[in-house]
Amino acid sequence: HDITERKKTEEDLRETRDYLEGLINFANAPILVWNNEAKITRFNHACERLTGHEAREVIGKDFSLLFPETSNGKSPLNIIDTLKGQHWVSLEVPILCKDGNIRIVLWNSANIYSKDGASIIATIAQGHDITDRKHLEKQLAQAQKMEAIGALAGGIAHDFNNILSSVLGFTELSLDEVEKGTHIEDN
Repeated sequence: HDITERKKTEEDLRETRDYLEGLINFANAPILVWNNEAKITRFNHACERLTGHEAREVIGKDFSLLFPETSNGKSPLNIIDTLKGQHWVSLEVPILCKDGNIRIVLWNSANIYSKDGASIIATIAQGHDITDRKHLEKQLAQAQKMEAIGALAGGIAHDFNNILSSVLGFTELSLDEVEKGTHIEDN
């Protein structure tokens, strides 16, 4: 039997696998894959940089190890949704880092199906760390609140100053009248 064609196909598959491995591992964006049991099967270098975990520490572990306790079960439910066939277009998920810090990551995902086209065998997700952006948005909102409070205080001060000016003006007129020896009631 001539196995030339088979060898060529195997070589093409190896090249494709190596190409995809390189794309996933060296992408600047966090990419991770979990199987239909929510166990992490891929964890690229960007995920390692993001979380402080090495791939060998998390591969085979339940995805929930990446969620802070403050997520109150919402994040695990999002994972379960992907296992039921849903995918994320733009989902913010807090990620617990090894050092205890929490990063906010915007994820999108795609499901990978078996040959039958119905059974999900894995989900691949690509993320973007938006923690700094979220902090800036919070600072901007705080600055806008302070600006609004300043404008309100300025308006109140202006109104108060108008009232005070009137009171001072009438007081000066009254004092002038008293100094002249006349009474306001006499007029």
